Amino acid sequence: MAHKKEAAWRLKRVELQLESEKASKRREKMEEIEAKVRALREEQRLAMERIDAEYREQIAGLRRDADAKEQKLVEQWAAKHVRLSKFLEQVGSSGGGAAAARGRRPAGRNRVWSTPNLCRSSDSTLNL
Repeated sequence: MAHKKEAAWRLKRVELQLESEKASKRREKMEEIEAKVRALREEQRLAMERIDAEYREQIAGLRRDADAKEQKLVEQWAAKHVRLSKFLEQVGSSGGGAAAARGRRPAGRNRVWSTPNLCRSSDSTLNL
């Protein structure tokens, strides 16, 4: 009977040891998987930061381009305005200003009114 009790005790001890080893292996595997998940999350975070940085860089580039184009248009409009103002001053200060206001040709000239080429750019937005 003592032999049976000892065998049962040893069997129970081996079972407990196996259960402990099983739990330890499970814990190790879970820690390994959790470490992999943390590494993947860190990799994902870094990838998202890179994407965000690229996006911000592209947006900044687009804004710079838009600002440069807007400035160019402002300069073009200002130049056209100056040319138009000068032209209007020339027309207004020419000798036939009063005759032109009455809808007739200036006296002494037998040619058709002509306007100078005010816009030499190939810009198709507005050619004055």
